[in-house]
Amino acid sequence: MITRSRLVVATAILVITSLVGVSPALAQGNGNGDAASRPAMFTPSLYADGEVWGTNLNGPLPAPNANNRGSFDDLYVVTNRDQLPVAEAAPGPGYNGGRWAVVEVTWVYPEDAVLLTSRDQVHKYLAAGKLTDKEIGVYFSCPLLPVK
Repeated sequence: MITRSRLVVATAILVITSLVGVSPALAQGNGNGDAASRPAMFTPSLYADGEVWGTNLNGPLPAPNANNRGSFDDLYVVTNRDQLPVAEAAPGPGYNGGRWAVVEVTWVYPEDAVLLTSRDQVHKYLAAGKLTDKEIGVYFSCPLLPVK
C-alpha cells in the first residue's frame, strides 16, 4: 500500500525532475541525503527577476506550516505555454535560499500568453484575471545558480 507521504514525495520528484531536467534517479540521490550525486545545472533552468538562472536540485521538502510558509518562495509553472518556470525571487533581498512551493499558473485564454520572466509579470497577469493560480502541494530545495 502506498502512503500519502510516499505519493507526495514521488509526485515532488517527478515535478522537480521535469522542471530542472534531471533523471528521477539523480533527484532521489544515493539514499543517504547526499546532494553531491546531483549535478549543478549552470544552463538556463528557470527565470527570476527577468533573467535566466541555473539550479542545483537538493530534493523534496516537507510541506510548510502556518509558521514557516514565508520561508518558501513560489515557483510558477505555466501549464499551457511552453516556457521555463518563473521563480518568485532571485538571490538577493527577499530570496529564501532556494526553498520552493510549486504554483501552477494557467492562461485563461492561451492565445493571450506571453513569455513570463518575473514574479511581477505573473502577479500583473493574475491581478488582471488573465492567469489563474493554484498551489499544488509540492515543496523542494533547489538553489539558483548563475548561468555559465
